[in-house]
Amino acid sequence: MTIIKDCAESIDKHDYRYKIDIELENNKVSSVHQIRRNGLCISTIEVLNSIYFFCHNEKIRLEIFSKYDIKEDLKKIMLHGRSTEVEFALKLILQFSFDDRLVTSFKEDGDFIQIIRSIFSHNDPNERIMNYCKGIKFILNNKRLESDSFSNSMKSIRRIFISHDQKDTEICFKIGEKLKELDFKIWFINFKFEKYEFDVVTRALKSSDCIMLSM
Repeated sequence: MTIIKDCAESIDKHDYRYKIDIELENNKVSSVHQIRRNGLCISTIEVLNSIYFFCHNEKIRLEIFSKYDIKEDLKKIMLHGRSTEVEFALKLILQFSFDDRLVTSFKEDGDFIQIIRSIFSHNDPNERIMNYCKGIKFILNNKRLESDSFSNSMKSIRRIFISHDQKDTEICFKIGEKLKELDFKIWFINFKFEKYEFDVVTRALKSSDCIMLSM
């Protein structure tokens, strides 16, 4: 983690003494920072990508986010890093954002929100950067299901179509029953007892306000 801090400080200070050119897709080349430590030269994106894979583990993800001030380092990289460095920083942030315990930290950070907005308005953002930004924006807007905005949007939804795999029939039935208690109208196929014609399913889809997909 000290390496990512060194990278972020180097980027923040516009220190390009140790930059390295790397080859990307479509034969494009991008300059990124690298840190020399213990005889090794490690680039920013190598560090970010390594942390990304560590963060697939929820316990390690929380520990990394809580123990180290990594959010501030990621903000520095997003503000002053090269396009490829920004891309990998956003990829890592998206990974953090899937954790309910961490997403609030991003939502309540005005500087972070402003940085995401500025990336959106960039003249020539690459496609992956835009996709990561869209993913982060979607999670920040929708992750807290108990928020007022979510409650208000649910007022217009009354009919829910539940689509599910056969193995999920039992759990979806329980979800459907709970939603019925909240005055929603539910439609789903019970594979154990019922069979439906294609046109029946089509009509149900067309008349539903939303589709709940069990994966």
